[in-house]
Amino acid sequence: MSAKLKPFQQATVDAACRTLNREEGPRRFLIADEVGLGKTVVARDVVKRLAGGRTKPLIVYYLAGGHRLANQNRGRLVDF
Repeated sequence: MSAKLKPFQQATVDAACRTLNREEGPRRFLIADEVGLGKTVVARDVVKRLAGGRTKPLIVYYLAGGHRLANQNRGRLVDF
């Protein structure tokens, strides 16, 4: 079970999902924040919310500063 998000993280999840679910206009959202503020948990909750109830695959691009970081966070990103 995932920990409860902090208010600023929840606001980011909500904003990202609104942007990515809209019918018109660009559907892109970049999460860029200081180290340690929870970008991975925010991304995890965005993916979790967007994946819920889908019949088509959800394509997610996860950019990281190297393979080590990407491998470290891979399990946490899709751990739902």
